[in-house]
Amino acid sequence: MRSAKRKANGLAISVAMISTILVLGLIAEAADARGRGGRGGGASMQGRFGANSAGRSRQSSFNRSSSNQRFSSGGFSSTGQMHQSRGSYQGNRPTRGSYDSGSRSSYGTGQGSRSSTSRQSGQQRAANQGQRTDNRSQQQSDRSDNRSQRSDNRSQQQSDRTDSRGDRTDGRQENRDDRQGEVTDRQDNRQEGRTDRSDTRQDEMSDRADSRQDMYDDYWGDYHDHYNDYWHDDDDWWALAAGMVIGAAIASPPPVYQTVYVGTSSYYYANGYYYTAAPAGGYVMVAPPTGAVVQQPPAQVVNVTVNDQDYGYANGAYYEVQPPEEEGGDPTFKTVEAPIGAKVDYVPDGAESKTVDGIVYFVFNDTYYRPFYSGSDVVYMVVENPEGATQGTEAAQTSSS
Repeated sequence: MRSAKRKANGLAISVAMISTILVLGLIAEAADARGRGGRGGGASMQGRFGANSAGRSRQSSFNRSSSNQRFSSGGFSSTGQMHQSRGSYQGNRPTRGSYDSGSRSSYGTGQGSRSSTSRQSGQQRAANQGQRTDNRSQQQSDRSDNRSQRSDNRSQQQSDRTDSRGDRTDGRQENRDDRQGEVTDRQDNRQEGRTDRSDTRQDEMSDRADSRQDMYDDYWGDYHDHYNDYWHDDDDWWALAAGMVIGAAIASPPPVYQTVYVGTSSYYYANGYYYTAAPAGGYVMVAPPTGAVVQQPPAQVVNVTVNDQDYGYANGAYYEVQPPEEEGGDPTFKTVEAPIGAKVDYVPDGAESKTVDGIVYFVFNDTYYRPFYSGSDVVYMVVENPEGATQGTEAAQTSSS
């Protein structure tokens, strides 16, 4: 683009110089023509129109001279006068030499004018060349200044863009920090809300558990008060029964008992203990059967809550309260399987200790209890049969092999 501009500028300057030279030449030629017209007359005509014009002039002069001679020889008496006149005429007639000299003098004057014009044109060309050189120098200086200005502008723009990028980066970082702070605040708020809700639920569950415990303490307490007298008419016998374990034999049934049936089997139930008739006579203490329904709960029953379900626990048996069969009647109590997760303060007499995979369990009536500390007290929790999982794994490995 810059090269094309330089070429266009040079072409314009050349055209201007040629036009100037042509105009100056025309002016010089016009001045020369005026100079020749004022000096020499016929000589200038010869100079302008050539030898033909000069010939015609000499021929006219010759004719006039011949006529004068004829007129003189025609008999005029005063021939001398005529001769004098012809001599006078010849004296006035310009000679060829003077004609040529005048013409050459005029031509020389024109040549001097043209030489002066050429010198002036050369000087003008030199002046124009100097002007063009100055113009080119100025243009180069202007272009250099423009390049420097553009370079400065680019540097400033780059600096501005860098500053803008830095500002945007700082702004984005601040926005990220703000968002992170908001996220942290929301997380803290959610955590606090969850903690508050968890505390509230825990408090509510504790309150409900305490309420149920109080209710069932009162409930079972009433039974304690009522059935303690019912079961303990013969304290000596019950003191003997309290020391008995599964498999112990007695000669006669307790003084107060209830006959219950589970399927086709019959049991004698007395204050949480169960007996069956021995084949050889007498009675044998057995583990509490599941599904037995009794009219009076044991005097030593305590409340156990598992998954919001309340049970009565006594001597390894778990009782559910059954609604009365008729309105206004008394409820009944049914033995159920030990609920997984139930926590009790003791295991019945006769429970066996068993270690499975390095963990000690207590087993009573096919129920596994795992002991652990709750504060400084030992608590027993009902768990799944750990040997059942082991036996199932061994059976699967045996069948696959």
